[in-house]
Amino acid sequence: MRSFVSLLVVVLAGCLPTIDLEPPPRCDVFDGGISTPSGRAVFVGRPTTVVASRRAPTCPPEEGVTAQVRVTDPNLALVGAEIEGPFARGQFHGVEVRFTPTVPGPWRIDAVFEPALGRALNEVWAVDAFEPTMRLGAIPDEQRCATEGLTASGTVVCLAPQGAQVSFWRDGQQLQAVPGLGIDVRGNSVFVLGAGQVERFVDTGASFLRRVPDAPLAFDASLLPLDAVVAVDEERLLVASAGQVFTFSIASASLTPLAVVTLPPGLCLEAPRLVPGGPAGFRLACTSRPGFARFCQAFEPTPDACFEVRGRLVGADDEGLWVTEGQTLTRVRGRAASASVQLPTGWSTVGVRRWAGSLHPLVVEPTGRSFFVRDTARGVTLSGLEGSSQLLAAPPGLVLIGSSTQRLVFAR
Repeated sequence: MRSFVSLLVVVLAGCLPTIDLEPPPRCDVFDGGISTPSGRAVFVGRPTTVVASRRAPTCPPEEGVTAQVRVTDPNLALVGAEIEGPFARGQFHGVEVRFTPTVPGPWRIDAVFEPALGRALNEVWAVDAFEPTMRLGAIPDEQRCATEGLTASGTVVCLAPQGAQVSFWRDGQQLQAVPGLGIDVRGNSVFVLGAGQVERFVDTGASFLRRVPDAPLAFDASLLPLDAVVAVDEERLLVASAGQVFTFSIASASLTPLAVVTLPPGLCLEAPRLVPGGPAGFRLACTSRPGFARFCQAFEPTPDACFEVRGRLVGADDEGLWVTEGQTLTRVRGRAASASVQLPTGWSTVGVRRWAGSLHPLVVEPTGRSFFVRDTARGVTLSGLEGSSQLLAAPPGLVLIGSSTQRLVFAR
């Protein structure tokens, strides 16, 4: 009987569950980390603070959480930073990381929390702070404009949103208004385009702009796609229509055609963008097919006369194109891209046509702030405004800034 009882005890002992005496971990991780400000712009040379944290509701403050933090610049070099924490706020454990970006581009913050809380990894984007100093013109903010321009003497030109009136403003005061459907500005000459006519108004610094010649010039309406009329200088106009580009002189009492260039068939999917200059007297940029842009410096059958690049056209000037594809913004000066920048997720690039005769890119972050782009020796960099003022346009050499009371034009 004693042997039977011993055997029964052994069998029963083998059926008992195994008890793991190791205590379970006290800190459970519930997400992939949070970093604020996350994916938004900060300014070069300005101290900034990033809060990196992990959510761990089962890890109480007295657990003794520690953190190791690394901050790297756009070249992935380690930089010094001030660290405060770790601290507990609600269900989160985090640190405050303070540093000053010294160059534009992505700055990465990598915080590893212990015990076994994991990593919070994020980045902020450093941009140059633009400080407007040389004011060139002003117009009241309540005056709505579809297109704006500026004469060399500081008169702001405004095409009304309905496209029926053009007004002239100096130091925030209106000088005069005339009928018009489109405008372009070169130097002190303002070209006002209408149905079947064009007028030139000259800014001499007086209290009004003088029309020269003193009568509208007849202009064939069939040659007047308003977005394809560009002033070469103060006396010549470029007009793209029906596969041809016409150069007109306004020096006499009538429009005189000086040259005609016939464009190769199938060159553009939509109306081309004309830029003065080049062997033909102009350069051309356009969308050639969905997802591709074309730039032509000449129209002879040479390998480098025209080229096509992948991307959506968002800017064109006498040196080349700006195109965007996904989050990549690229400056194109020839067949090969000269420089590009990979923008953070959630940022976008828009092609701005608000300024007369200009198509240029602005980069917009998720909060709505805008930045203009520059192709520099450091590569493609972004510049923006500190404070509450809004960047509206940034044609070559200028910026248009909006405030609560007026819009201002500054040199850059």
